[in-house]
Amino acid sequence: MINVYAGKIYVGSQYDLNSINDDFNIVHAAKDPFHKDLVGYTGRKCPPDRYYYEDDNQASLCIIDFPSSSQWDFFPEEMLKLTMNFIDRSLANGKKVFIHCNQGESRAPSIAFMYLMSRGLMNEDKFESNLKYFCDLYPRYRPANGIFENIKRKYPFEYLKKQN
Repeated sequence: MINVYAGKIYVGSQYDLNSINDDFNIVHAAKDPFHKDLVGYTGRKCPPDRYYYEDDNQASLCIIDFPSSSQWDFFPEEMLKLTMNFIDRSLANGKKVFIHCNQGESRAPSIAFMYLMSRGLMNEDKFESNLKYFCDLYPRYRPANGIFENIKRKYPFEYLKKQN
């Protein structure tokens, strides 16, 4: 588990969940087992209206790593907006946020990267310089090709900017 923002936002893998206490709200960026367990389905297909789940302490996203972004939009805009708003509310309520996926290399750090960018918490305007800065913060970041293509295509994340 690595702190990527001001002692408030942490990123890691499912194995870091043992380190989480009541000071944290959690974003599960993994379909299996977290999203499946919280939403309550079995098999490969998520119910179409349940790609995002949230309660008071956790949010769960049905996202998986594909080798190519042509196979799926990994980060549908509505799901990302809900996730960013969950993180905002968690921080506003004095909670730290732990964002994880299974391995802590692709989905979870990608969400943290998009959050920091969309909230103006990174200094550069260019994608590449912000990516380098984030990789220095989180050296384990190794996004799958499909995830990375999605992020780059959606940059500069205007639709995620916080509405006042």
